Amino acid sequence: MNTFMKTEFDIGDLVRVRLLPRGKFNEGIIASINEDGLGFAEPIVVYYVLLHGSGETIPCIAGELEKI
Repeated sequence: MNTFMKTEFDIGDLVRVRLLPRGKFNEGIIASINEDGLGFAEPIVVYYVLLHGSGETIPCIAGELEKI
């Protein structure tokens, strides 16, 4: 059963990844969102962040991100 989950971020939001060291590759944009999430009891939304400078896309959860 698919249910719509409220997400804190939207595609295109500029964010900083808190868990990465401060530097030139810790900021990026939300490239995609997996609203089906991870987990069994309470799904966790996964955000895919395209990092500026490196071009790398990394998966993150909301607690690892902050809007800029």
